[in-house]
Amino acid sequence: MRESFSTGEAVSFFENRWKIPDIPEEYVSVKGNLSLMAVGKIHDFGEGCACPMGVLSKHLLKNIDVQDNDFVFIDTEAGIEHFGRGVEEGCDALLMVLDPSYESIRLSEKISSLASAAGKDIYYVLNKIDEESKSFLSVKVPEDLILATLPVMESVFKAGLLGSEFNVESEEIESIASFLTDLKG
Repeated sequence: MRESFSTGEAVSFFENRWKIPDIPEEYVSVKGNLSLMAVGKIHDFGEGCACPMGVLSKHLLKNIDVQDNDFVFIDTEAGIEHFGRGVEEGCDALLMVLDPSYESIRLSEKISSLASAAGKDIYYVLNKIDEESKSFLSVKVPEDLILATLPVMESVFKAGLLGSEFNVESEEIESIASFLTDLKG
């Protein structure tokens, strides 16, 4: 793979394709059969632009050989910066979580447009939803693209505030998992 930076010079990132187990363990958190790797995150003040990390992320995703039992989820920062870096090129589909806010609705409109330009299907999960916000968001987002509507869950809210792990079983989450399994085929 080659990517040009401002000099116009081609830079080679990967000579071979990778499998998930090839990623060095110091970059992956593992719990049970789930592995999590954070890419493209700024950790220190003055660290510099995230653009090179976005380019590297894009090429890493395009060079991962996904096995039959593998799923790769990319949790990007809220916003559209990653579209500018082409991170979505290696994705099969996009999943956007919408909170009941004006900003989230506007962002969903922009991301829908960018996903279309990239030739990617996009699906939505409505998060922290009550009946009133559900009826409003259902008008703004195509209903056939809404995978699930998640209510406010006190246990998730508290765990998020504390930064602790939480375990939630719900019909809505199971339906998302089933959809993604079917999508993979």
